[in-house]
Amino acid sequence: MVRIGSATLIRADAPDVLAALAAQAPGTIGGVLADPPYCSGGTAARDRTSRRSTG
Repeated sequence: MVRIGSATLIRADAPDVLAALAAQAPGTIGGVLADPPYCSGGTAARDRTSRRSTG
């Protein structure tokens, strides 16, 4: 955990941290920034699931 001004940076698995924060201090989460561990290749669900011909 790192304090940056009035914010706290927590580098961990989001589901674990969010569950712990929700239990300790309900209603205090102001925002969540996440970097999913994958590259989807599309900006919408249909882009990630459709098969397109490249040829």
